[in-house]
Amino acid sequence: MTADLSRFKNCNRSQVLIAGFDYLPGDLTSPGSNPCVPTVTRGHSLTFVNSDANQNGFLGNPLSPSPAYIQSIFHTVTSCQGPCGYDTGISYPLANGTGSYDSGQLGAGLPAVGRLDWSTPKSLKPGTYYFFCRIHPFMRGVFRVIQ
Repeated sequence: MTADLSRFKNCNRSQVLIAGFDYLPGDLTSPGSNPCVPTVTRGHSLTFVNSDANQNGFLGNPLSPSPAYIQSIFHTVTSCQGPCGYDTGISYPLANGTGSYDSGQLGAGLPAVGRLDWSTPKSLKPGTYYFFCRIHPFMRGVFRVIQ
């Protein structure tokens, strides 16, 4: 199964939140009638923030996990070739996408990189870029760089 990007409009963004094990916006499994692809102009970065590793990501949740658990929630933003499929198993994504970017493990605890955010390289050429989380390969997303 592949994502139908024709239903995804461009949305100018400088930031994508990683929350609830989704990329917001830009998650390929986004429900609803108005999903969008985070879009930046060439020479600019898109910043990803791991909100799952922050207590604020769980406010109001009656099953709020402990701070130790929250600090152990890591995510990555790793390039994969489009369409980067939905299913795991035989179609597990490879870190072989255009741009060859990888955020490292975003999170507060070890073995993370010691930060919750990461920005795309400013040198990416115009195009559509797919990515996934190496730790949670069911998480897949997309962003665009335009001229």
